Amino acid sequence: MADDGASSPVDSRQVFGAEYPITITSTGLIAVDSDEMYAAASRMIDAQWRLAAAAHAVEQARAALAHAPKVRAHVPGLGRTVGRIRELQSGLVDDAGKTRLMAGAFEYADLQARQQVLTVNFPDEAAALQLRLDALALADPGVKDKVAWLQAEWAKGGYQGTSQTWQTALLGEGVWAELGRAAGRAAPGLDLALNVALQILLASLIQLARGLRKGVLVPGEQFAPKAEVPEIELKVVSTSRPAGPPASAEEALRRIPQDTAAQIRIDRMTLPDGTRRFAVYLDGTQDPLGDDPWNMVSNVEMYLFRKQAASYVATTQALEAAGAQPGDVLDVVTYSQGGLIGSALAMGGQYAVRTLYAAGNPVAPVVPETTQVGQLRHRDDPVGNGLTASAYGGTSGADNGFVVTRDALGDEDHPGDLDEYRIIAPHLFDEYLETARMSDDAHDPRVEAMVATWQKDAAGAEIDSFVYQATTK
Repeated sequence: MADDGASSPVDSRQVFGAEYPITITSTGLIAVDSDEMYAAASRMIDAQWRLAAAAHAVEQARAALAHAPKVRAHVPGLGRTVGRIRELQSGLVDDAGKTRLMAGAFEYADLQARQQVLTVNFPDEAAALQLRLDALALADPGVKDKVAWLQAEWAKGGYQGTSQTWQTALLGEGVWAELGRAAGRAAPGLDLALNVALQILLASLIQLARGLRKGVLVPGEQFAPKAEVPEIELKVVSTSRPAGPPASAEEALRRIPQDTAAQIRIDRMTLPDGTRRFAVYLDGTQDPLGDDPWNMVSNVEMYLFRKQAASYVATTQALEAAGAQPGDVLDVVTYSQGGLIGSALAMGGQYAVRTLYAAGNPVAPVVPETTQVGQLRHRDDPVGNGLTASAYGGTSGADNGFVVTRDALGDEDHPGDLDEYRIIAPHLFDEYLETARMSDDAHDPRVEAMVATWQKDAAGAEIDSFVYQATTK
């Protein structure tokens, strides 16, 4: 199953979980099947031969009419028809040649991506691909330049969004035909009218996101301080001494505070040489309409206005309280609203964010090449796919970044069991936990590389964990 907004098909892996599949792709060139391009070029060549035969047949007919003893007719239109057929034939030959050259460029990019993925665990298979790469370069000496151009162009416009919006994933193509049925089960305890209003509100927000292009944090974009800095009170609600960093993607998500009023967890790793590293775990919206810093006010301030909202300020204060200094290495793991904060940290430059692992992030950040990005996105999630305007497949971060996608509600072949909570179900934390578990089961080298980064230099290190509850004064 190719992903419209991610990388090349050879760099994509479909994995079937207990109920339905996930797709894991790298952030990179948009999916293009070079075999289909080669086949299209061949069809063009076949068509031009048929056009040549047609032109010849028309010329014969024209000559026959001109020299027939009792006819001797001159039909000017036949001459123009032959000329037009010859033009089409020449154009097809030219298009076929260009299509073959572009197919070679995409194949070269595909093979490079595949070679990079295989190098970690399958070096022999990676080396074997070099023969085809060399053959492509010999056939077209300019293929490397074409690949560089393709990568540059995709980097410029790589966040235009996938062809599948959250509405079509959630409701199917007939959105309004499905609205009444879906809204009746959208959120338990709400009547039909309120559910319909909620559905329309969500759809309006998505269109606003797409129109304002707020779904992407573009290079250089940072959250600006507010005129009045929120006053935050931090309370340490628990401390612990973990045995080590997360050993899996699922375990990393499980370290995000849940089932408590806390929103932040910071693990401080002290290496034998005294060097410190920090892992930050950030929860999503907790009290949408309350005074909790993780409320809808913070969502709006960060998402729409790019301001340092109360939840962002609380996170920076918690980092300072845990002992983090500017320039320290951070690993950031987030869910929902936490993704806004984590994205700003990764792009802000105050800390050296080496990994950003985000589930249901409302934005798609364009982070430095020194940051490996792992994204969990449900195609039917109105937040993780809707508010980003489906624009999460561009080139961002280190080469081994990845996007894990699936339909939380299932599809025709793998139906889910979340219909009762249809609107918001794909955004639920437990659903993203399941997606993380599936990605671990896939043994994908990019996911494993992120876990290995978390585990790096952990031997002999001491970890102190602090869980914070932030409130506004």
